[in-house]
Amino acid sequence: MTQPPFPPEHVEGLTHIWLRKTNKKEKYQGVYTVGSGVRLITLYPFPKSNQLILGKERPTHKLLTWYKGYASEPQKEKDNWYIEFTEESARRYYLERLLLHEIGHYVNETLVRNKAARYKSENSADNYAFNMKIDI
Repeated sequence: MTQPPFPPEHVEGLTHIWLRKTNKKEKYQGVYTVGSGVRLITLYPFPKSNQLILGKERPTHKLLTWYKGYASEPQKEKDNWYIEFTEESARRYYLERLLLHEIGHYVNETLVRNKAARYKSENSADNYAFNMKIDI
């Protein structure tokens, strides 16, 4: 088994990782939740179509950078922009980017003592995912 890309203390306080179905109103990929002694990462299934709908506006450079290396160039169909994944690239995206992003929220909440960094939680979690490398 390969060595994890992060120190053990970056995950040792996590109490749960759930794989959960979404309902029709939910559009999450993953969520980090804290409460009552629980530190939980929930990952939601990837769309069966292997397409992520990004909305009516052209996706930002920042958003496209997040998916770069995993998804197609953005395409527009029926007023919506979307990107497309293969099964393999979706799997890699979940392990290399999304899971690490959610772990980054945990690290930010438990190990980072800088309140300004905690305030910019999404950016900190993104940076954690970008800087950690998983060898799949």
